[in-house]
Amino acid sequence: MYSILKKIFLILSMVFLLSNLLLAGEKRVALVIANQDYTNFSHLKSAKASGQIVKSFLEKMGFDVQYYENLTIAKMKKVIKEFNSKLDNNSVALIYYQGLSLMRDNQDYLLMVDSKKVDKNFKSESINLQNLVYKLKSTKLTIAIMDINRNEMETRAVKIYPKNLFLAFSTQVGSINQDSTNFAKFFVRYAKEDLEIEEVFKNVQKEMLKVTNNKQIPTIISSKSNDFFFSKK
Repeated sequence: MYSILKKIFLILSMVFLLSNLLLAGEKRVALVIANQDYTNFSHLKSAKASGQIVKSFLEKMGFDVQYYENLTIAKMKKVIKEFNSKLDNNSVALIYYQGLSLMRDNQDYLLMVDSKKVDKNFKSESINLQNLVYKLKSTKLTIAIMDINRNEMETRAVKIYPKNLFLAFSTQVGSINQDSTNFAKFFVRYAKEDLEIEEVFKNVQKEMLKVTNNKQIPTIISSKSNDFFFSKK
């Protein structure tokens, strides 16, 4: 009897050790961008504060965080290249962005601090979010959290997203984003709990509906096949 129990104990110990090794092998990499002080647009009030809130939380959750404020278009392209170089099949990649943006043809365009006023050349003056996530290396999971406006200028095309992507927007298509730290604070509050990422943002959605009187509805797009928890089990 003792011999059987000893074998069971050894097997359970090996399973526990293996699971910890697998978890330890997961590489968590994050890019946090807070664009607040624009040259050709009105300044935001809360982007830097939101960015710091998210940065601090992600570092506690084991992410290697690259943090930037007020990126120009040229600098953003270099940052994306550097971030992408850190990714591999065992990475959990997370991008958090708060700043100005616009939509056209169902595409989200992130505006950098030196982006010019919207005109026919605006695509070269901004970063296409959908192209950005599509061009990232294949990862275990890619998470993009966009605290942005989504007021649609023109709608025609529908974008197909890559696999293993979780994309969260602070508001729905056609809506203006609240210039505050609420979205970041609610995200961190629920991500600290033992909740799967989709449950995290369901709770974020409920909170944002309350504080905006149903005017701002966070939305998600997901092609992931596995569960993800910010708090490592």
